[in-house]
Amino acid sequence: MGVLSDVLNYIAKREGWTVDYVYAPFFTLLEDLKSARIDMICAVTYTDARAKTYDFSHEYLLSNWGQVYVPYGSDVNIPFDLNGKRVGVLKSDVFYTGKLGVKYFLYILECMLNSWSSTLTPRYSKRLKREK
Repeated sequence: MGVLSDVLNYIAKREGWTVDYVYAPFFTLLEDLKSARIDMICAVTYTDARAKTYDFSHEYLLSNWGQVYVPYGSDVNIPFDLNGKRVGVLKSDVFYTGKLGVKYFLYILECMLNSWSSTLTPRYSKRLKREK
């Protein structure tokens, strides 16, 4: 499952905790945490809005980041190469709209981003493959 679960399992074993993993969409997990149906979520990006509802640790085990995916053979190699391109993003995702999200980052670099928003579905992935 990854390094975060390995570390959590190690701590749980030493402390005598029982860990039950819950697999659900991210926003469902946030609601479950808010209503105390679960106790914690690993790797949640800090935002001021989230900090009003949730407690965040002051130390990070790993950094959390968003990524840009391009097809093989693409001429996109650095952020400036996104200038004028259409980019698929997740609606309201912190890596797009957040203080240090790609929208703000490209604005600072004075790139014009022709973006369209979507939710991540298999159909969305196929659409990205068909369109340049």
